[in-house]
Amino acid sequence: MPAVSILDLPNLLRGNRATRATTFPDYEDGKDVERPCLLVPLTGSEEAEVLAFAAKYARDRGATEAKSGDPLYDLAFMAKSVTTGVRTPEGGPFFPSVEHVLGALPRETMVYVFELLDDWQSACSPSVRNVNDEELWQGAAALAIGGSESEAFFDRLSPGMRRTYTLFLASQLFVSREPKSPTSSPSTGTTTASLRPLARARKRSKTR
Repeated sequence: MPAVSILDLPNLLRGNRATRATTFPDYEDGKDVERPCLLVPLTGSEEAEVLAFAAKYARDRGATEAKSGDPLYDLAFMAKSVTTGVRTPEGGPFFPSVEHVLGALPRETMVYVFELLDDWQSACSPSVRNVNDEELWQGAAALAIGGSESEAFFDRLSPGMRRTYTLFLASQLFVSREPKSPTSSPSTGTTTASLRPLARARKRSKTR
């Protein structure tokens, strides 16, 4: 899956007009093939339709709580998102219907395509809600350098991500002031270098 940088601000400016050309693996006539397609971020109204469809799909099939985390809801959410946001290279709908996605597309392929779309949707979102360790360090570098790029990056962070960044930067500052000789934390006996900084920051953020 292609990586998306959280500092790629032109995507934000293009909003739902931004498209990404990509491919996804498929199987046809006994051969592996790559299907070219375009990923298009969902608009607000389209996302509302996806949410409503997923909730109804889950309720109609007996789900007690039709929301994220319910298997039926999540399945319908992915299928409707893929049907809405994946286009042919010419710009038309790639999948004819949700029923086609659910009935004809292997589940693994649907999940893969949904993750491609969700990744691109996040890149074009006005707020950053999730980053990996590499992007965490990229953002920290941007904040340290300062200037307009630093301000633009920080403004895009969601409130939860700002808390994560605060905890992450605080932990790095604390570690930088520790004596260099000890290799273990006195409270846990765990080697500091072995702890993933983003995981630690997220864990502390979730306890609030």
